[in-house]
Amino acid sequence: TSSWYARRCRERLPVPSTAFGRWTLPGPVPTISSKGRTLAWCTKCADRPAHASRNIFPNVQTNIAAKLNYKRLQQDGNPSRLPHWSEDLADIRPPMLSTSAFSRRPHDAFSFLTRNQVSHLDVHLLQDKVKIPMLKGYMKQVMALEDEDEESQELARLHNNRYSHLEASTVSIVLRKDRKVRTRKDLKVVSGFLEKRKFFADLPEAVRDQLIGHLKVCRYDAGSVIHKEGDKVTEIQLILNGNVLQRAGDYTVIRGAAESTGETSRRREGHVLGVPERAEHLDLASPGVWE
Repeated sequence: TSSWYARRCRERLPVPSTAFGRWTLPGPVPTISSKGRTLAWCTKCADRPAHASRNIFPNVQTNIAAKLNYKRLQQDGNPSRLPHWSEDLADIRPPMLSTSAFSRRPHDAFSFLTRNQVSHLDVHLLQDKVKIPMLKGYMKQVMALEDEDEESQELARLHNNRYSHLEASTVSIVLRKDRKVRTRKDLKVVSGFLEKRKFFADLPEAVRDQLIGHLKVCRYDAGSVIHKEGDKVTEIQLILNGNVLQRAGDYTVIRGAAESTGETSRRREGHVLGVPERAEHLDLASPGVWE
């Protein structure tokens, strides 16, 4: 009964433990009512009546194990406080966030490049590491096949497409550079590329070399200003998939000239670089509408 349990607790006599099924010493003395019933432990020990669970709180076995662990730590000579711990919680600072890979700040290792430029360069290098082994594999397959069957022709066509795309990408990268920083190797790559194009086949080598110095690849997004008002323009050509679809000039840039009448333009076919630009779409029914 509760009165018997309370009396044994007051006298610090062993009581049965429901948790382990054996007799243990009781913990702190609970509050006893005038009728001898156990109301509750003190607020430091428990927040509910003792008869709600019949478990002694705090647990004596846990208390003994904690004391043994503390003595073991003292015997091992481990300090209770490590030297690298901060004296004040205000001195603790969270780690700094890493800089974004698309940031315009200078890179730590390459200060002349931004983090964004280094990230794009890594992506291009990874793409080239994938393209070049595939291209070598296609070349070996084409050279190994001697029979002019449909399979060999398909592999040859695939090889030519892969090689053309890789060569065009290389020329595009070279022509994006400023003319002052282009090396002899860059000029040789562009010259060898132009020799294969019908548009430049009848040009002398000296003229072609001078022409390379004036070639430049730029990408203009929608809404970009190419020429300012008052600029003298010799000629503007619209090229799609290597064909000159529209050309206009010689004229002076005037605001609103695109909507005015009297501007002449003519169409002609001419194979120029032969580099497909798949991002461009032209509505043949309305040549002035570009997406």
